[in-house]
Amino acid sequence: MLSSGHTDTEPLSASLSAMLDTNTCPASGSVISSSNETPPAETTYAAEPPVPISSNEDSLGESVDWTVGRGVQAVSTTTSLRHSPPNSVAFPIYRNLQVMARSNYSEHIHAYEMCAVTGYLGARQNPDLSSLNRMVSSLVSAFIKVAWGGMESWIQWTNGKDTLTKLAAWRISPGPETFAAIPPSMQPTPLQTAVPHPPVIDWCVFSFLRDKLIQYHSADPALDDICGDIGLAYVVQADLSEFVLGAEPLTVYFNIHDIISGMERNPTWLTSNIGPKPEVKLPAPDLYTLLHSREYAHEMHRRLKIGQGVEEYLLDPALFVKYPHLYEPSLKVAQGVPLRSRNNISWPAPRPLDDVAMSWYRKCASYQDGQVPAPVPARAYHRHVLEEG
Repeated sequence: MLSSGHTDTEPLSASLSAMLDTNTCPASGSVISSSNETPPAETTYAAEPPVPISSNEDSLGESVDWTVGRGVQAVSTTTSLRHSPPNSVAFPIYRNLQVMARSNYSEHIHAYEMCAVTGYLGARQNPDLSSLNRMVSSLVSAFIKVAWGGMESWIQWTNGKDTLTKLAAWRISPGPETFAAIPPSMQPTPLQTAVPHPPVIDWCVFSFLRDKLIQYHSADPALDDICGDIGLAYVVQADLSEFVLGAEPLTVYFNIHDIISGMERNPTWLTSNIGPKPEVKLPAPDLYTLLHSREYAHEMHRRLKIGQGVEEYLLDPALFVKYPHLYEPSLKVAQGVPLRSRNNISWPAPRPLDDVAMSWYRKCASYQDGQVPAPVPARAYHRHVLEEG
């Protein structure tokens, strides 16, 4: 369905190409479907644009004269999140690789999924779901440790590993049970189940954005950067009077990545070891202390329930100034005044797939008793890289 996949893509890394030799695919009865099934006749989707829209286009957004988030009608036009695909629908992992541009995220995802299929599920007629989840959780942990170490805090404080594990388990072994385990807001849309696309798109919290990324950016070499910008746009909305002493009621929104970064990088507010320490409890004495102290960052994380799931996450409307073609009226776009600290936060991209990562993915998927090895510590990984040159 995506016509530009073969001409604009870079070659796959040697380790991934060798691992994806179709001669090593499981035989009939595999959990992965490689058929070219077409979606049901009654299902229709928006036509894809003739040329992928790149985030690097200088003209993008320059001629747009509008203010995002003001006066927007709060009408959700997203597809129902409770869509349950037929058991026969599975992600065509091998075919996905042919229609996407180079993506570090997607190469790692494909690598550990295929290691799971060939090394673990290939030896089982009816894989046990709990064993599958343990194995996939180990694979996701290995990816974070060896390739995406800069996001360990984010994964920890948002409970992100659990969500990524459930998504991977469904992609590896699609069925009603694995589908139902995915958080409702991240359950795949009909477009996701029908159209091959880079799997990193499935990580986006918002269904309408996932569909738009599939339509516009499946073959975009800037996809990893776009996904990073979306991650930096995750916010939570609140009433300022509940967070700052003496503040008037005012709708504001806080950046989730900013809060998590502050929990580890902000200076401590209670620096003196002499005398009784005042209780750190919201509301904070002032806005600066709220945004720039470690203790209040922890209190904000607790009060805003950031670690309890993605259902309350919203999008910073500033995202659509940079990517206006991704916008649509949605209840998931934040309203109010943005409040950010002075911290310089960024969204680190994962390292490219290499032999070290592949060896750990194979190791995590090779345990046949349902037990999985602990991921390699980051320092040991970097030492190995230096030794290998």
